[in-house]
Amino acid sequence: MNKKVAVITFARFPSEMAYGIHLVQIAKSFVENNCDVNVYYPKTYNLKTINELPGDYYKVNSDINFKEIENVDITSFKIYRIAPKILQKVAFSINTFIWGYKVRKNLENEDYLWSTNPNLILVLKSLFKKSFYEKHGEAKYIQKFSISKLKRDKNVQMIGITNKSYKELSDSINPPIYLPLGVDRQLFFPKHLDTSDLTIGYVGMLETHNVDKGVLNACKEIVKINNDFETKTIIVGGPNKKLEEIKKFVEANNMSSYFEINEFVPHEEVPEIISKFDIGIVPYPNNKHMSLYASPMKIFELAFEEKFNIFETSFIFVSVMFVSSTLVVFIVATII
Repeated sequence: MNKKVAVITFARFPSEMAYGIHLVQIAKSFVENNCDVNVYYPKTYNLKTINELPGDYYKVNSDINFKEIENVDITSFKIYRIAPKILQKVAFSINTFIWGYKVRKNLENEDYLWSTNPNLILVLKSLFKKSFYEKHGEAKYIQKFSISKLKRDKNVQMIGITNKSYKELSDSINPPIYLPLGVDRQLFFPKHLDTSDLTIGYVGMLETHNVDKGVLNACKEIVKINNDFETKTIIVGGPNKKLEEIKKFVEANNMSSYFEINEFVPHEEVPEIISKFDIGIVPYPNNKHMSLYASPMKIFELAFEEKFNIFETSFIFVSVMFVSSTLVVFIVATII
């Protein structure tokens, strides 16, 4: 009999953001390993809610069961939106615990729990044979307290996706697992296309947690390059306000013919777009989250497509390329 897995998130779902795709990929991985998977997510009705079933939005088959659980969506309230950030975080964490108890009543005797939310695992772990916590981000305040509790539980396995998060989990009663995120090998299998122009590209969110990801700054440098060497640049992502900033800059510099700027596309269309790149950029800014906790997923996707990629943060500048199907990594500079 197949093992049963509960994948649980307390976030807007489905979502155009990377966490939604990651969750679905995790669920697919469990299915591929002969597990029955239920994905539990909260009902939301805020301005960013996507009113589409997850299975339709992510174009996944019926092997994954998506279960929406009732929720008081405090993020839809005006008082929440205008409250100080610290109060938002506290209120959101409290609501996470409340929603977690609602989930308890809807579980289907699953064997294992997977989540990136430590508060949820703290509420639900006693109902599973084993729980898996995957650490994303720094985790402050209430989440930090929950993690300290999970570290001491023998039935909880901690997972770090970056070297920093792995080290922060190193004092757990169970040795943590260092598991950087992976890539769907079938979806991102290299497709060789002949292009006449040198094509530079970026696919993804242009900001995270309201912090700019540096794509506009990268475009400013590309415009300088175009003055001496003709290139084509493809930018795909969002939100729209960030795309508009890039469009206005490109138009002001009479470079519109060298840029192709588009909104989000479904995840399964990303490999086709990346296959057009000669150079893929990940121009992340110098901040704590990006430098220490950001997932390397985008680097892996570009590398798997056999592209020459550039990744930059405050602590490392790395270029990655394939030479005769061999992955070669050049560390250009490291700043401690």
